[in-house]
Amino acid sequence: MHTKMLVYLLFFLFEISAGTTEFPCKFPCEWRNKTFNIYEAGKPTYTWKFSSDGETSIVSNSVQLQCHQITERFLIVRANQGNQFICYAIFYDTGSPVKFQFSTHNSRGFANQTGEFTDLCGVCDINGFNGEPSVTVYEAVESGTPATSPPVNSVPCNIPSTCTSGIPCDTSDVIPKDCMDTTTESPTSTTEETATITEATTTTTAPTKPKRHCRKKQKHSK
Repeated sequence: MHTKMLVYLLFFLFEISAGTTEFPCKFPCEWRNKTFNIYEAGKPTYTWKFSSDGETSIVSNSVQLQCHQITERFLIVRANQGNQFICYAIFYDTGSPVKFQFSTHNSRGFANQTGEFTDLCGVCDINGFNGEPSVTVYEAVESGTPATSPPVNSVPCNIPSTCTSGIPCDTSDVIPKDCMDTTTESPTSTTEETATITEATTTTTAPTKPKRHCRKKQKHSK
């Protein structure tokens, strides 16, 4: 009994230390079916359009990015359904759904990658191909909304909690969804009318036979 409880506790602690993972993933609901203008240092650079199903997006009307995995605050996408993956550190607050900041890492090639990434340090490595750290900070702003002024040029962390080359984020960091991805049918309440039938109770009194009064016979004297 105690051994099983210890095993469950260790498993629970491992899950917490490893961070929360969503695989396969979907983009946050507030992003879906919207187009965001992407700013670097306050200047517009490209657009990022999200589909209504939350599974795919398109950058600059040419590159398709499919939501592959979300772990902690890190979004990993697959580019053009191929072997190239890009990791984003997302800083998004549902209280301000029309804007979010992110840092992006260089795309990495992973042949035959179909499952989730268990080691994020490879795909979310901030080091460039020359071995030097390379982190670019962007701001995504919904089309028709002004960008933040002065521009956002930094983020508090840039690598997963289990990595060391950079500024680790916290294991409790998440990308809020603010929605349910599962389709839930609206419950239908059916009220059945209950008919209360009160049967009339007829009280029948059985006829009683009239009482017979016995008269005493009188004796006649002779």
